[in-house]
Amino acid sequence: MNNLLQQLPTLIGVVIGALASYLATNASEGRRWRREQHVRWDERRISAYDEYAETLKKKAYGFLRLAAENGLNVQARPFRDEADRDQSLSEIESERIARWERVLLLGDEAVITAAQKYGETIFRLGDIAASTSVDRQHWLHAVQQMSKTVAIFIMQFAVI
Repeated sequence: MNNLLQQLPTLIGVVIGALASYLATNASEGRRWRREQHVRWDERRISAYDEYAETLKKKAYGFLRLAAENGLNVQARPFRDEADRDQSLSEIESERIARWERVLLLGDEAVITAAQKYGETIFRLGDIAASTSVDRQHWLHAVQQMSKTVAIFIMQFAVI
């Protein structure tokens, strides 16, 4: 019994050391895991934002092509015919909706707001492009507004 009492401080020290080592390792691994998760989600967010921005660019180019049909833009080639236009714009819109849902799922409030404004300017551009009675100044103003909102959107997700 006396021998056990002499070794008791050593055993207590070993148990305390093991417990401290376990707790330190557990805390360190937890921080590492959270950091890795944060990086992984940031990558997914950036990917979602990038894909959505790419789809909006396609949408804008579709509207530029539509504007070319109506004589508003000479830098884009017009659609071949009405069926080509309808199919192309419909496919792009389906893609935009799917990617927008991903932005809503992963995005923070500032990015979602900036993306909404960007999308709204694209749709305004589309309304103007579809009209045959809009002057060139109105069209150029809409294109400038779109450029401003895309810059704001990009700055929002570049902050990550």
